[in-house]
Amino acid sequence: LSEFLCKMKTTGVCLLLLLAVAAFASAAAKENLPADAKLRVGVKHRPEECPRKSRKGDKLSMHYTGTLYTDGSKFDSSRDRDVPF
Repeated sequence: LSEFLCKMKTTGVCLLLLLAVAAFASAAAKENLPADAKLRVGVKHRPEECPRKSRKGDKLSMHYTGTLYTDGSKFDSSRDRDVPF
């Protein structure tokens, strides 16, 4: 997993994974974000070492789960289909 995350960090693909895991369900419902709200991205895990980095032309695949900001309900997941992105 660390190697995979390291590859994503170096290629910019981490944005896709972070989009998938950025929203979690909360006890209280949140209001919708404005239509012009900027994308919010955060790092969930950063490996200490990265011995193998991805390079231009490498193919990467990952699973994702999309959830709504307001209540954390899932609207899509590659894991449900068992087909990574």
